Amino acid sequence: MLVPHQLSEANKTQRVKCCQDLLKLFQDHGEDFLGSHLLVQDESWFYWDSAEWRQVWVEPTGPGSRPPV
Repeated sequence: MLVPHQLSEANKTQRVKCCQDLLKLFQDHGEDFLGSHLLVQDESWFYWDSAEWRQVWVEPTGPGSRPPV
C-alpha cells in the first residue's frame, strides 16, 4: 500500500481512528489479539479477522467429514 507523503486531514483522522480501534482490540483481547489477528509485513500492520483461522483440520475419513456425493 502506498502512503502519500502529504496526508490530508481526512487521512490523518482515518489513521488515528484505525490506531484507536486496534488499541481497543488489544485492550479487550490482550496477547491473543497479537498472535491471531495481526499480519505484519515490513512496516505495515494489517488487521485480519477471518473465520478461516478458526477452522480445524479434519481427516477425510474422520468425524465430521462427509462421504463424497
